[in-house]
Amino acid sequence: MSDPRHGQLALQGVLLALGAGWLHFDVSLTSVLTTTAAALVTQWACLRLWRVPSRDLTSAFVTAGSLALLLRSMHPWAGPVAAVVAIASKFLLRADGRHMVNPSLAGLLLLTGLDLAWVSPGQWGSASLWALLIGGGAWHVLHHSRRSDVPVTFLLTWSGLFLARALWLGDPLTIWAHQLRSGTVLLFALFMITDPRTSPDDRLARIAWTASVAAVGFVLQVHLWINAGPLWALLLLAPTVPLLNRRRPARAFTWRSVAIPASK
Repeated sequence: MSDPRHGQLALQGVLLALGAGWLHFDVSLTSVLTTTAAALVTQWACLRLWRVPSRDLTSAFVTAGSLALLLRSMHPWAGPVAAVVAIASKFLLRADGRHMVNPSLAGLLLLTGLDLAWVSPGQWGSASLWALLIGGGAWHVLHHSRRSDVPVTFLLTWSGLFLARALWLGDPLTIWAHQLRSGTVLLFALFMITDPRTSPDDRLARIAWTASVAAVGFVLQVHLWINAGPLWALLLLAPTVPLLNRRRPARAFTWRSVAIPASK
């Protein structure tokens, strides 16, 4: 079985190409290349500095792709800076031998928190095609990394909370359906919260944790008017992952482990 990250990289490339060519994303080829270069150089430097024997740069490519898809800024240096922060966070914010925060999340939220960039939820539109494209491609990746329970739990909880709100307020269900057709939310659910290294190892703990991220994100976005609520919720609940892993220990995920058949 090939590394699932290779499938993720292929899907990111397709989405970037379609987004730039069809939806006219405000992202240039130069920005993508400089962001990717910054991620690769930072990964290489950190591996050397921390004397890590691995020379695998795949995760740096994935992080750069996520930033190119989600981060928007008026500053040409925002992408490379976010990439440096993202990769460095993997080596600086650690617990129990693994990074605590999804790298892309660290880069995104630092720049958006400083009001130097933003995440545009409307750039993907609301077409069902994007849901099918993102969902279909990502499901293949998640199947190989054995984290398909995370997006299912998140999307069910997220949609359920919005449905309950719509029924409580008496809104037509067309509004509820429109709220769910967000490419940004789908990307978050399928690529960011599902990071195997920053989600609990035990399945029950992972499901409970994922539902909590959805609930906290809902409160932040709907009731506190905080843009990109799920992203901030994921950051707030990141420290609970090591605690859950200690409370309910299970086999720790490594990218090499996905090539081992479950029967073994």
